[in-house]
Amino acid sequence: MGMGLIWFLMSIVCTALFTGGWLLSLHTLRGELKARKRRKDRGLPKPTHGVTDDQARRWFEEHPGTLEISRENFPLSTRPFPGEPDYLPSHEKRA
Repeated sequence: MGMGLIWFLMSIVCTALFTGGWLLSLHTLRGELKARKRRKDRGLPKPTHGVTDDQARRWFEEHPGTLEISRENFPLSTRPFPGEPDYLPSHEKRA
């Protein structure tokens, strides 16, 4: 009885661990495919390394181009955008 219970508990733990890993992998893959589609629709290149929205926004502010600096393009940016309540023009210089 004791050994059977141990095997049963081990199989439940392993099932949970391995299923969780598969679900996490699928979630990550779906997120990457969605991001790839959005980049392609907007004509953006594939990134060679990861950056935060604030870092990307700062780069695009320093190198103006065809990308609009808006909440839609940088949804996770912590700094306010023009037209938002806490926006100050000095935010652009401090970045």
